[in-house]
Amino acid sequence: MQGIWCSGQPEAGGGNHLVAVRPGQKPEEVYRFERSAPYVPTPVVVDDMIFVCGDAGVVSCISATDGSTHWNRRVGGTISPRRLLSAISC
Repeated sequence: MQGIWCSGQPEAGGGNHLVAVRPGQKPEEVYRFERSAPYVPTPVVVDDMIFVCGDAGVVSCISATDGSTHWNRRVGGTISPRRLLSAISC
């Protein structure tokens, strides 16, 4: 999906989320990813997959097309997007 990914945190202090938005005259929310979404995300996009490093040490791979989760892996601690990209490229 060609689009824009943005993140946020509800004003009431609920969970974080990552949102895919289809740009255009009337921007449209395509899907919302909430499970293990990081407070300050730096998603890594490879082909049609989005890799997100969560604040609690969980890496998620989600579909860029529809937001479905391919997998979640606990890596422990935090992982930077640069390290994640290096691991994916290997």
